[in-house]
Amino acid sequence: VRDEVIHENLRRSHTHPVILPPHPHLTSTSTSTLYPSSITMSSATIALRRRSRSAPAAVVFFDLETMLGVPRFRKDFTSFLRSQHCEENMLFWDHVQQYKKIKSSSDRIVQAITIYQTYISDGGSRQVNISDETRQSIGGSVYVPFRSIVSRDMFKRAEEEVFHNMKFHSYPMFCSQQQKQLLQTKRTRSASDTAARAKPIETITTTRPQM
Repeated sequence: VRDEVIHENLRRSHTHPVILPPHPHLTSTSTSTLYPSSITMSSATIALRRRSRSAPAAVVFFDLETMLGVPRFRKDFTSFLRSQHCEENMLFWDHVQQYKKIKSSSDRIVQAITIYQTYISDGGSRQVNISDETRQSIGGSVYVPFRSIVSRDMFKRAEEEVFHNMKFHSYPMFCSQQQKQLLQTKRTRSASDTAARAKPIETITTTRPQM
């Protein structure tokens, strides 16, 4: 049942961006995403930009699958995970993506053991939070005597569980933090502009030399 819920949530997330609630102090000029140059506008963002300028705007973030393809986002999101003491989720997910691209069977076996010892096994230096059933299943698959090949999908269940945790726990928290930072930046700029307009203009007086 848990796997079915995870798969359904992942399926839905492909078509719906994450839209945070509007904030009264964010105007329609703030509707662009923080990473606009690397992603395609969704219908939700376009509709949001068409709203009345007097209406408060929401901060729009696209689905996590899309955003992970943006280098700047990956850096910011990884930093956020580090601050939440769950950076291992992103590191594991990245490691598995690289593992699935390995063509050599012998190299894949070496990497499979490395991933298992680092992220899956009890006492791993960067152990991820997955179900005991998944953990035991992977352990039984990695250490098979005289194994000459390992599947590219060996870590599929663990990958899905870890991604589920990032997508539905860490990512919404990250989006909320970004919204607060955007609001703070807007307030700071507004205060700076107000101070600049209120600053008196200095006048320079000159004295005409006596003849």
